[in-house]
Amino acid sequence: MKHIYSLLICCFFSIAIYSQNDLCDNAITVTPTLTCISQIAGTFNGATISSAAPSCAPNSSQDVWYKFVATDKTMNISVGIASNSFVNIGLEILQNNCTGTSIACVNLSGINLGENYFNNDFIIGETYYLRVFNVSSGLSAANFTLCTQTFPAPANDECATATTVTPTLNCVSLIQGAFSGATISSAAPSCAPNSSQDVWYQFVATDVTMSIALGVAPNSFLNAGMEVLQNNCNGTSILCLNASGVNIGETYFNNDFIIGETYYVRVFNVSSGFTTANFTLCVQKFPPPANDECINATTLTPSINCLPINATYSGATIGSAPPNCAPNSSQDVWFKFIATDATMNITLGPTSTLDIGFEVLQNNCTGTSIACVNALGAGFGENYFSNEFIVGETYYVRVLNASTGFTTANYFICVQKYQSPANDLCANAIQITENNLCNGTLVTMGGALRENTLPSCALNASQDVWYKFTALTTAATIYVGPDLGIDNGFEIYDGSCTGTAMHCVNQGGFNTSESNSFIDFVIGNTYYIRVFNASATISTSTFTVCVYDPTLGLSEVQNYSFKVYPNPAFDFVTILNATETIQSIQIYNQLGQFIKNGTLIGDQLDIRDLQTGLYYIKISKADTSEITKLIKR
Repeated sequence: MKHIYSLLICCFFSIAIYSQNDLCDNAITVTPTLTCISQIAGTFNGATISSAAPSCAPNSSQDVWYKFVATDKTMNISVGIASNSFVNIGLEILQNNCTGTSIACVNLSGINLGENYFNNDFIIGETYYLRVFNVSSGLSAANFTLCTQTFPAPANDECATATTVTPTLNCVSLIQGAFSGATISSAAPSCAPNSSQDVWYQFVATDVTMSIALGVAPNSFLNAGMEVLQNNCNGTSILCLNASGVNIGETYFNNDFIIGETYYVRVFNVSSGFTTANFTLCVQKFPPPANDECINATTLTPSINCLPINATYSGATIGSAPPNCAPNSSQDVWFKFIATDATMNITLGPTSTLDIGFEVLQNNCTGTSIACVNALGAGFGENYFSNEFIVGETYYVRVLNASTGFTTANYFICVQKYQSPANDLCANAIQITENNLCNGTLVTMGGALRENTLPSCALNASQDVWYKFTALTTAATIYVGPDLGIDNGFEIYDGSCTGTAMHCVNQGGFNTSESNSFIDFVIGNTYYIRVFNASATISTSTFTVCVYDPTLGLSEVQNYSFKVYPNPAFDFVTILNATETIQSIQIYNQLGQFIKNGTLIGDQLDIRDLQTGLYYIKISKADTSEITKLIKR
């Protein structure tokens, strides 16, 4: 009998222990915490249903009670259950007392799953009662956990306590922000009428060009936006930005900030559902480059090669009215250089998306505009190449962002000089020697100008260089080429730079050599060759000049003993007087270059494998050699 009494006593105390908060009057007081690391352990063991079943669980058979005082507007109550407990748990929250207003009845998740209630409608200092219930009509002795978590409003929940941000040159160190227990402090912004939360920042504009970047983690499920107000919390809204959607940040980049003015940034949760998600904020400044104004133009040093200087638009503004070739320009920066040569080239290097251009002004910042260049569009560079620069004059280069949208993109610029070649003037004509082969050296127009009047066969010629030679034969060929990227021609003067113009040759056009044979030279006389660029567009292309006569040094007799016919010929030619002993037959092209040895079949020479053109045939005997011309059709 004593054992039975002992068992009953143990059961009584066990029930008393496990069901001490079975009634609301005995609700256990819970202290809200910042995290749910340490949770309260609870149980249904011995619990009954203390009043009418909650509305969201009409078959509920058990409940236990807790209470807490709200410390913040935003709080989360979570009930956890072990996965193998086989119980369906629910939660009801009543305001002020055991029979107070039911602000939530939560029964959503099902067996072995917990429940939680997260909201920002709690009243600070108010007491709330938590009724944790077993949804099922069957009794359970299962255990559970309870956590009442508080989310204090961030310090910058109100504009009056906006966090001060210092603008930086880059966004390496970001400001970490959170909505946490934030509320909506005033009417929702115009671009997010359902916004439920906002937090505030402020900064003083240090530059005209600034960027405000709001970052959101890709897995945060946060749709964040921002509003920027000028001067004070109720100032003019200069923008309301809500464009990107969930998990994507927002950026505002402009050059309309007022230096020294205070701006307020209202970061808001676009959704009507509140969140405790984190975000990042960066206010970046873009100081104008040193050469934003013409008075501070960067000095460039012309070089023989294009040695690019890297530069940036950064925070550049537009200093004056845009030029006519780029009427929509939004930014400009300035460079200057002193012309070292008449021929110079200004090259501006592109970025992938930038529409870049430039204007060249003579003498000063408001001088005569000698060029405005904006031809190629976005993603391409521009250049200005001219031989009309005045040596010693200062030129200003206004580099333009031709677009209406401003940029901080980088680019490069260089000024290249082309010195006049030594033979730019006829007085310095280069002496060349007539030869039996065309073995001239490679030369260039470089920075050549045009001397004297226009050639008679090239009325648009823009450049010329000079050569001279002493005639060794009465017949010679003059060759100029290959002319890559240029339309070259030449003119021959007798005796001096101002002598009689004998011949003017300009037949081939662009990228084509010029070559012509003449028979009116006087042996021992000096002749001047004026090689010109036939185009109005100047060029620095290279070419070769030579004077040659393939027969020079080869012919040893004047009265030929052999005759060749027909001439011109298609396939075979007959050599008369071939009965004399012939040691060799050699064929040369019109440049005097050896092509092949010929073989007689009887008195005929096979020329079927030769291309159409002029050839020289050298016939050698024991003690003499003779050369004659042959035209292959």
